Amino acid sequence: KRNTENVAKTKNIIIIDDSKSENVAWNNLLVNVLERCQVRNRIVFKTHFSESNLSPNPDQLVLDYDYVIEKLSSKSQTEQVAVNR
Repeated sequence: KRNTENVAKTKNIIIIDDSKSENVAWNNLLVNVLERCQVRNRIVFKTHFSESNLSPNPDQLVLDYDYVIEKLSSKSQTEQVAVNR
């Protein structure tokens, strides 16, 4: 409930998913929010799943903060932005 209240107020949602799974839990959150709120900006950072995730590797998710600030401060609407890292 609190998530939808915050999104309803700001009309922005940023999801950061650094899981290594094909089954992502944030889909349910996003559906809930979109059913209850008008969203102006939707930004999703997620780790791209690949075979290399099944063996030891650096666990780093790089976020482009400048991109987020640019999108949130822009007057234009960002309906769907998926940033795969």
